[in-house]
Amino acid sequence: MANDLSVLAPEERTFHIGGQDFILKPLSLKRFSILLNVVTEEVRKSAFSPAMASFMDTELNLEDMGVMEMVQMISGLFSAIPDALPRVMTVLLTGKDDSGIADFLGEEMSIATSLRILRYTVEDNEPEELIANFTALSKRVGSAMREAKATTTP
Repeated sequence: MANDLSVLAPEERTFHIGGQDFILKPLSLKRFSILLNVVTEEVRKSAFSPAMASFMDTELNLEDMGVMEMVQMISGLFSAIPDALPRVMTVLLTGKDDSGIADFLGEEMSIATSLRILRYTVEDNEPEELIANFTALSKRVGSAMREAKATTTP
């Protein structure tokens, strides 16, 4: 048992979607980097939408959030930028930003499955660390939004 490292790493989870199997693995640095880029790009595209403005006006207290509150907050973000959800699911399940797979998942994946994947991602990747990373992401997103506004404002 002393050499059994399986207790240190979350298990991989298999999801059967549209006749294909996808494996959810813990976030690696590469996957997290791709995930940040996808979310930042999608936020830039929707920086001026009413839904994004509403989301950005929401008071977030990440330190006090539990797993379910974090999943609800992430779901709110995706309602503000709906095109991001299939892309994010693609990164989580494949480790790459592939528009073909994102289109497939957008058509074939149920909302229940996507929420389950988000919940497992939060649970399996140490929420405290995820909160710190999400705080960094929030700052990056805010910077991207300010940059988008500055380049489009006369």
